[in-house]
Amino acid sequence: MKTTLVAHSRAPLLVATVVGAMMLGAHPAQAQQKSPISYQVSAGNSKYTDKHEIDVGDVPGHRMRVFQLHRTFPKDTAAFSGVPVKEQTTTGEAELPDGPVVAYVVYTLANGDKIFGRYEGTGQYAGDRLTVVGNTILTGGTGKFKTLRGLLHNSTIVQPSKDINETKAEGTYWMQE
Repeated sequence: MKTTLVAHSRAPLLVATVVGAMMLGAHPAQAQQKSPISYQVSAGNSKYTDKHEIDVGDVPGHRMRVFQLHRTFPKDTAAFSGVPVKEQTTTGEAELPDGPVVAYVVYTLANGDKIFGRYEGTGQYAGDRLTVVGNTILTGGTGKFKTLRGLLHNSTIVQPSKDINETKAEGTYWMQE
């Protein structure tokens, strides 16, 4: 009789747990497989293709910089869903010496598809080096990457007077349903 009472007292709890789990169901975002990505691109593989600086005129050294940067990715540096990244073009603006950096990013993959992103970060000078830390939100792409979404955390060292720019990034991406 004791065994029967214990079994009967656990049964409602078990049923409630199973029914509750079924009612909640899996949220679509939880069902998406997130994939990690990380890369590092040296200054030797990064080149400014266009840049302009304009003095703001309020305090000495305060200026706005508009730029376009082209990076080439060495073999086996980074890949999305197994497709290697060939190059990256970043077009943006930075408030110097210490201020926000906003840019649009286009990754071109080895198969010709592209992945798009929007970068937001903050730069801070120490000597002649500018350290920029921020995030790239991946917003989509072309071909099989049309529904790609993701978030990358970026850290970049820039020496504007020498046109030096090197970066590293890590994060995750997924295909939006």
